[in-house]
Amino acid sequence: MAIAARGVERAVALSRRPVSLAFLDLVGVNGVNRHHGEEAGTDLLAAVLGRLEDATTDFERVWRIGGDEYLLLLPNRGRRSAMSRLRRLHWTVAGGSDPGDSGPVLRRLFRAGGATTGPATPTSWDLYLAAAGALRIAKRHDRLIVWHWSGTPALGDPSMG
Repeated sequence: MAIAARGVERAVALSRRPVSLAFLDLVGVNGVNRHHGEEAGTDLLAAVLGRLEDATTDFERVWRIGGDEYLLLLPNRGRRSAMSRLRRLHWTVAGGSDPGDSGPVLRRLFRAGGATTGPATPTSWDLYLAAAGALRIAKRHDRLIVWHWSGTPALGDPSMG
């Protein structure tokens, strides 16, 4: 987690453009552990990390931060761009190319909570806390994406969640 924190702090400090941060919480790992064993759950977590790393750009970073949670850094992306990017990553990692793909796609691979730098989140710590709070709301309301914006967490696109 310390490496991720330093990466986020550096991106926020150096960027003159918005920086977005998202916590991703993988859905269904406990069920995999119960039905197929912990080794299968561990393999799933590693496979998702690999797919996230393969799907991110050279400027984006993803870290597994413990359990079934990941942290995604999206530099130079405002709220709308970051949410759109997160939706595309979700569909790509889940096995489809985009939401319109007719192939088999998991409904929910992960839930996400994110935030973008701005007046309510000027530091990396503020950004971290806002994104973590948005993830808690996503879990509580069973939403795909919740984004913190202008000091108030906003539920993501209702059609996605």
